[in-house]
Amino acid sequence: MLKPKSGTFYSRAIYNPAAITNENRAHLLFRAEKSWDNCTGRIGLAVETRPLSYKFSIFSKPILWPEFDYECFGCEDPRITKIRSTYIMTYTGFGKARNGRRFPRVCLATSKDLKKWEKHGPIFDEKDWYARGTKPGGIVPHKLNGSYIMHFSGENSGGKVAIGLASSRGENFYKWRIKKNPILSPKIGGFDSKGVEPGPTATISGNKITLIYNGWNEYRTHRPGIALFHKENPSKLMCRGDKSFAEAETKWETKGMTWRGLPKKIIFAAGYIERGGKQEIYYGAV
Repeated sequence: MLKPKSGTFYSRAIYNPAAITNENRAHLLFRAEKSWDNCTGRIGLAVETRPLSYKFSIFSKPILWPEFDYECFGCEDPRITKIRSTYIMTYTGFGKARNGRRFPRVCLATSKDLKKWEKHGPIFDEKDWYARGTKPGGIVPHKLNGSYIMHFSGENSGGKVAIGLASSRGENFYKWRIKKNPILSPKIGGFDSKGVEPGPTATISGNKITLIYNGWNEYRTHRPGIALFHKENPSKLMCRGDKSFAEAETKWETKGMTWRGLPKKIIFAAGYIERGGKQEIYYGAV
């Protein structure tokens, strides 16, 4: 649906789109990379030309780009939620750590129209099991036990990447309480044996929270999977799929980066919407 185009801010890559609907048209917030540019990401907006057409018009300029030290290397992989009249975007800001290495942090921005955004900066104090950086999932747009929740990924000092849970301090989206331990970790022998990251914003149905997540193995093959958590206790894992529900198969999905001479086979689920009685998952292929 979205492809790189010469002469644009997405001339090198366009992928990992968050998704939301407005007037039944899908709006995609995507990560973009420009050829011959050291920036790892700008965030663009694509709007469906008419409902359910799956054809998109892309804004000629990014809606979010690096401006501050905490995101000086790039703005990556957005997630989107609407709560009342405000759109809330979480994204990865890649800045510089004290030791000089690139350091990812969950950042937050708000908007009334998806076009003009106010940045609020990083929202976590990276430490403990997420001391080497964090990346976001979306904020679930329904309160649970008086707070909003957000899934995110964190990396510990040993390089292990797991998924954690944060809860807002009431209506304050800028201050979060983080569970002491991850709620979903890599599974030995699984398709997700080396790392896991949240995909689209989680959904709630009945007593279940459904989280689509992305996992990878020792060959850097990325696939999406599903985990269910309990609505009354969002950190309690009810069940987890043994297998992924999709993988890179087509030429355009597998023609990309390699790992030790083998295709990486990366697909990364990032957006989810429901309309017309159907569920739609939007993903990027690298």
